[in-house]
Amino acid sequence: MLKGTNNIRLLTTSLALLCLLAVFQTAIHADQIVIDSVEIIPENVYDLSQEKYNNFLFRLANKTHIVTKKSVIARELLVKQGDIYDTALVNETARNLRSKPFLLKTEITLDTGQAGENILVVNTSDKWTTTGGLSYHRSGGRSDLQVGIEENNLLGLGIFTSHDYFVLEDDRNYYQGQL
Repeated sequence: MLKGTNNIRLLTTSLALLCLLAVFQTAIHADQIVIDSVEIIPENVYDLSQEKYNNFLFRLANKTHIVTKKSVIARELLVKQGDIYDTALVNETARNLRSKPFLLKTEITLDTGQAGENILVVNTSDKWTTTGGLSYHRSGGRSDLQVGIEENNLLGLGIFTSHDYFVLEDDRNYYQGQL
């Protein structure tokens, strides 16, 4: 009979420890923040609310520039809806986004919505990514002309492309492109 009593005590103690462990784990997770939604806000190159940028030239530049697509930014996120908020992963995400040649600024914040939900807000600003040039060189009786254009964020998709056209004096014209 003593052996049966020990088994019951052991079982009771084990159940009590499991209950304490469950309560402890719940308490740990209660302090963690779950990301209820992710809001991505890509912004154009020039902030027209600033007086120095609110003129014809910068408005035209913004109109001709294609803003980075939300899907391009979303694919770089290391955290998503339903994840526990992790400061280290959010900071790493911000570093990754800032390393992109087509983004100038990145800010990631955790906001609380009207209903108390946790919203991860990813705000980015584009860089001007189109460059081009014209080069003329004459040496030793030979003339070379080069016309080129380079884009680091083609159609807002984060794609790099470069195209050059060369004209040589002896009619050996050729085109070189990279996508």
